[in-house]
Amino acid sequence: MVNACTTPTKVFIQHGVIGITRGEGLSFTIQNYVRSLNGTIDIFCVSAEKEATVVEQMGIPREKMQFTGLPRWDNLEQSINTEILVFLTHSPKKEYEKKINDILSTLSQEHLKQYGYTIHVAIHNMMKERIHIPRGGSVITDNLAQYIQRSSLLITDNSSVSWDFIYKGNRVIFYKPDQDFWYIRPPYVEESVATSPEELMERIDDAVQSGCLRKTPDFFAHVDRHCCERVYRTVK
Repeated sequence: MVNACTTPTKVFIQHGVIGITRGEGLSFTIQNYVRSLNGTIDIFCVSAEKEATVVEQMGIPREKMQFTGLPRWDNLEQSINTEILVFLTHSPKKEYEKKINDILSTLSQEHLKQYGYTIHVAIHNMMKERIHIPRGGSVITDNLAQYIQRSSLLITDNSSVSWDFIYKGNRVIFYKPDQDFWYIRPPYVEESVATSPEELMERIDDAVQSGCLRKTPDFFAHVDRHCCERVYRTVK
């Protein structure tokens, strides 16, 4: 006897926390993409109440949402290492290269060198074939997750990797000279945004003096090592 096939449950686990966007034009793209998922998925995983509100505004009904967190967060621990990760999201070549060069030029300043931080530069997969690889830090080509775990400070523009650092209790600096639109302003963002190389230096100086440590905020629905378990139970 052959068992009848059952309809699979389609779960959208997510790439990150929906909330940071490059700009108003891209935000509409994200909104349209999320809205398009409504008819194709059964469960939409989220990590925070503010995120759920944004997702609902984008067209996903509350009854389809589950507060699971991201499975990769189960491997995160607060880092006390003197390591800085530089990772930007994809953008036009000229804009990307300028931001990278601004950041590395700032990190090369003598008074920042005294802290002894190792600098790791990760190039976004969509940019690796398009830009000149910068000097001023060790360029990593694979195993980004390892450097997310090891590093105590992230310098980025809009990457969803920022949520990993916020979640594990390490510092993030958002280098945003273009002043992009945000759906959700991440915790501590008011004191973590730099819009010029001069502000970037001030933010880095402040972060390294504190050891790049930060209390994990109440933003998240869960802060534990059970994100994978919640996703599993949701699927099951």
